[in-house]
Amino acid sequence: MTKQEIIKRFESFGFKLGLDQGLVFGFIKRNTTSMCSMIGENITISLSFNLKQDKDRAVKLMTQLFPTATYIEQNELLHACYFSIQRIN
Repeated sequence: MTKQEIIKRFESFGFKLGLDQGLVFGFIKRNTTSMCSMIGENITISLSFNLKQDKDRAVKLMTQLFPTATYIEQNELLHACYFSIQRIN
């Protein structure tokens, strides 16, 4: 999945690109923020709602955005939920 494909997918759900630093970029839609990192083997996407973690909402949204995304279980309390998307080259 390319950066442009990810951006188009988020924009189709009403998100606005708010940060673009090359391989790291982010989106915002009302109280929902997302960061995407294309550094490393897989693509990592975080989602937060009012700067808080909400696993149920995050999983529901990611299922719609990227059905193949895998939830990354965290052992610590964080302010976002993290997902991984496998790169297909």
